[in-house]
Amino acid sequence: MKIIIFLIWFFTGIITGVVASDKGHAFGSWLFAGLLLGPLGLLAAAGLSDRRLRQFLRNYEDLSQPIKSPPKLLFQSKDKNKDELINITNDKSEDSLVLEKSTGNDELWESLINFLDSKGSQIVNLADKANSGRTESLTGGPAFIMCDNKGQKLALAYAKQDSTNENYIWRVRIY
Repeated sequence: MKIIIFLIWFFTGIITGVVASDKGHAFGSWLFAGLLLGPLGLLAAAGLSDRRLRQFLRNYEDLSQPIKSPPKLLFQSKDKNKDELINITNDKSEDSLVLEKSTGNDELWESLINFLDSKGSQIVNLADKANSGRTESLTGGPAFIMCDNKGQKLALAYAKQDSTNENYIWRVRIY
């Protein structure tokens, strides 16, 4: 009887580690938790948030549309009209766009257009102000979707607060 209980406890620990690992958590830590807690550890691992799904959903902002492929950061994208790589955003360096929190939609539009134009992007020729607009990103911060005259998404600019909490640092993704 003790051997059967030990085997069930042991396999429950392994299954706990596998379930946690499939959800993007550390296998070893949850293996230990499963061995220590047995079936309660498995129940805890089953209730974990799915980190992989969360990351995927953060990278894809419009869930009402069919998923084509996740957008690439501008420094990984190729401009459609050129064969060279565009290096727009690295980190919080000179390639980032910093604006005050109180910036209005028109000023934000102009700043983004000027920013992309200064980097040599051809998106500025395709962008249509009437079909573009400010929205909220999945992470809760402000975002600005730049579209063409047919409503197709061209770029997404999303903002994070700087260390002073007075400005937003805008990063751009091209579709």
